[in-house]
Amino acid sequence: GIDAIAKKSIKDIPKNISLAIVIDDEGKGISHKTKKNLHSLYAIPIDNNLDSYNVSVAAAITLYEIIK
Repeated sequence: GIDAIAKKSIKDIPKNISLAIVIDDEGKGISHKTKKNLHSLYAIPIDNNLDSYNVSVAAAITLYEIIK
């Protein structure tokens, strides 16, 4: 899952494995119920001047990081 307060960075997402990515809106984020069913949470590095990315930008950044 992609979560702003996660301790791991998206740069730490394992490559070459099967995975599902869970991203929710920038307001509420991923629910606690959903988080309990995820193996790991990762944060997207973000500039201090920004609060969050919208969900489409977060998805694009995450997918790019996985395939690069």
